[in-house]
Amino acid sequence: MKIKLNLKNNYKIVPEGQRILTVKNAEFRPAGVPKELRVTFEDSEGGLINTRYDMTNDKSKWVMAIFISTALNLSSDEEEFETKDVGKLIGKKLLCEVVHRDGTKPNDNGEVPVFANINKIIKRIDDYTDTDLSPRNMIADDDFDDLD
Repeated sequence: MKIKLNLKNNYKIVPEGQRILTVKNAEFRPAGVPKELRVTFEDSEGGLINTRYDMTNDKSKWVMAIFISTALNLSSDEEEFETKDVGKLIGKKLLCEVVHRDGTKPNDNGEVPVFANINKIIKRIDDYTDTDLSPRNMIADDDFDDLD
């Protein structure tokens, strides 16, 4: 097995604000009886956000349910998600509110690291159709109408 070394430290932090993030990886751990969902989100500028949803914590399970239902367009509160279907999350694009938080302890250089976190999942972004691009909304924003 070969391991590719990355000594350049080309880490990119995801900028704050509303960002479109793509789910790059999602897996339940451990495989037999999962206790957490680990998700890697990628920003359009190349930065990554790693998120863990703890299935033993009610608040974390609620946030995980919001993520899964938004990503897969599930609408009912009674719908179920099979852990074996975790691959369906990969490739989904979500509009999220990203915030920065300072770490708790300094790194080797004495600097306190800054971490990007998803504060809110706003909506799913579809590649082909987006509700903001409906014909009615496109006409409403058109400055080139014939009525002036």
